[in-house]
Amino acid sequence: MTRAVAGTDSEASTSTRTINRGRLAAELSEVVQGEVRFDEGSRRLYANDASIYRMVPIVVVVP
Repeated sequence: MTRAVAGTDSEASTSTRTINRGRLAAELSEVVQGEVRFDEGSRRLYANDASIYRMVPIVVVVP
């Protein structure tokens, strides 16, 4: 079963999607029992891994 990504503009291409953070937070809070974080500090904390690449996530979910 597939589900549309919350808060995305279905007419936009995948590389230029606009995220509605309020809608995404509301939908995630309905299905996730953990903490949903949108703050820049949390997002930057999870932006790095053991490689040289860095990609800042839209949201961080902590169980």
